[in-house]
Amino acid sequence: MSVAGDDRALFLARWYQLIRGLLARKAGQVQRSGELIAVLKTWRGRAEPADSAHRWIHEIRDTVHAKVFAGLLHKAYARYPQMTLRGLNQREGIVWQILSERPAHLLPRGFADWDSFLVAACNEATARVTRAKPGPLAERTWDERNGAVVAHPFSRAVPALGRFIDLPYSPVAGDAFMPRFHRRTHGASQRLVVRPGHEARGYFHMPGGQSGHPLSPFYAAGHRAWVDVEPTPLLPGAPQHTLVLSPE
Repeated sequence: MSVAGDDRALFLARWYQLIRGLLARKAGQVQRSGELIAVLKTWRGRAEPADSAHRWIHEIRDTVHAKVFAGLLHKAYARYPQMTLRGLNQREGIVWQILSERPAHLLPRGFADWDSFLVAACNEATARVTRAKPGPLAERTWDERNGAVVAHPFSRAVPALGRFIDLPYSPVAGDAFMPRFHRRTHGASQRLVVRPGHEARGYFHMPGGQSGHPLSPFYAAGHRAWVDVEPTPLLPGAPQHTLVLSPE
């Protein structure tokens, strides 16, 4: 289970170093820099629910991505304002190369240099998040953005049913780009390990139980183990119910 529970944020480590270096150089230009510096000092390099450093690194990275592409494609956006880049899944490589090389001709308009651009991204991220939820930056945790929402299909069609049939909201560790993949509304649909010859040591996880009926005692069976990455046996236990199909 150590692999399934691996929530190390190795992918964001370079962004942490980038933002920490920026704050060391430009703290006077970054809004609420003292709070942000204090938050980054708590960085543990893990996508844990209570971690605020991981949350802020993510927010700033997302803002940088959006601003870089807004600059690269400003003519296209001017002509097609409804254009989106949802299908572009390789943004990170493009953005990181630009930030590493800092070419002057790709610097978005309105900025004197790339540090000024990054300062603006930090300020924009802070303003966006605190506008939605005011308060100390340290209170904006990863769980607030990425907790598990496991909804029944019916509640998507009739939202009022959600309080009765959706599974309880749960703080869950994990993120993209790591073995413990998890985003707010999707994550590991199954965790399965089969050990030939040692079947009793295999395990199996699902976000919900085997029944899709909210009144069934098996509707949420296994959910807590999935959230906590606690091994549950792959082999079946003793039968508790039998379904018999009889031809007419």
